[in-house]
Amino acid sequence: MAFAASASSRGHCLLLPLLRRHLSTTAAAVPRLPVDPALLRRLARARRFSDIEALLEPLKSSAAPSPSPSPEPLLAGASYGILVKSLCLSPGGAASALPVLAQMAERGVPASAVIYTTILDSFYKERRPADAERVWNEMLAKGLAPDLPAYNVRAMHRALHGNPEQVLALLKEMQSLGLNPDTITYNYLIASYCAHGRFGEAMRVYKGLEEKGCAPNHATYKNLLASLCKNEEFELGLEVFDDGVKRGKVPDLGTVRILVEGLMRAGKVRAAKRAVTGLRKKFPEDFTGEWKSLEKVVGLSKDGGGGSDPAAATATATAAAA
Repeated sequence: MAFAASASSRGHCLLLPLLRRHLSTTAAAVPRLPVDPALLRRLARARRFSDIEALLEPLKSSAAPSPSPSPEPLLAGASYGILVKSLCLSPGGAASALPVLAQMAERGVPASAVIYTTILDSFYKERRPADAERVWNEMLAKGLAPDLPAYNVRAMHRALHGNPEQVLALLKEMQSLGLNPDTITYNYLIASYCAHGRFGEAMRVYKGLEEKGCAPNHATYKNLLASLCKNEEFELGLEVFDDGVKRGKVPDLGTVRILVEGLMRAGKVRAAKRAVTGLRKKFPEDFTGEWKSLEKVVGLSKDGGGGSDPAAATATATAAAA
């Protein structure tokens, strides 16, 4: 933890000059080195910038061209990818990463769909959809076929700022291109239905995931349950919660608490108790600390009256929610 804190304090001020310096001295024909681009990405995510500098040092000092007649600039591509990601996270945002695309073209380093998707995602998160669309169109013009992550970025934007029909249209477009939507794609569709109060349709998508070759993930249960509880659809929420427990995917404590307290307020004391006891039996080693506070909410703790009085238990839940 101490090492991570030390590296983090230097942040982008170390990574960006490092990559710019490396890329400014590296021609399109990049010497091949035994450096795994995936390793560079992992180090960047861990903010271990000094380790990245050590790995890239041989490139800065190497002037000899690659003996290969057709060298692939794999390392340069990975380095550009890290630079683009860092620029998108910097105060300049996605716009500051656009000149990098021009630099790559000048040096004959192909920009991958991953790099375009990074910029696309950043523009959408900055609420600049027009700029995002220009990046999308440029990617198509260069003959790069958008992959599943790229479409999921667009699905995210439509789910947040559009409507379910727009997300559905995107799914149809994906399928027409031979891309099968995955759980992440359907999560966005579910979220869009919930945002528009169409919980029946959200549940139909959720229940049909396995038929489509997908499986609900942790985000599916967490976000769907939170949306249902926020709109006091506690019976549907309990159904989703029970499914998640069976699969070993339990939402966070805050979401479960909202469900349990909502069931108590609705007078569904037995259902609330069953949810808590089910968690306790299914995950005895994890049901500790703050999780045990759920027992008090439903009146199952020793200091909560033993849960024999539903009215008292309901009062306990109401007080906890206030």
